[in-house]
Amino acid sequence: PRKATYTLDGKQNVVPPGDVNGLKTWAHWDGAKLHLHFKQGQNWGRDVVSVNGGTLTILRDLESGGGSTTRTLIYGKATS
Repeated sequence: PRKATYTLDGKQNVVPPGDVNGLKTWAHWDGAKLHLHFKQGQNWGRDVVSVNGGTLTILRDLESGGGSTTRTLIYGKATS
């Protein structure tokens, strides 16, 4: 498995370095939302991460082979 590394300056990171088919990642802030992007070959995706109170929300866009999906993942703090 490859480890995805993101920097928060919008610059692209490639693993392995210099590989045209390598995993390309980049990230940036849009207000209070963190955008995490990746691309490898013809596959790409984006996670938009936000926190509101005790709720973490991830909006995930994926595209592969001409098909695309969007999912919303919501995580809340467990209470005891």
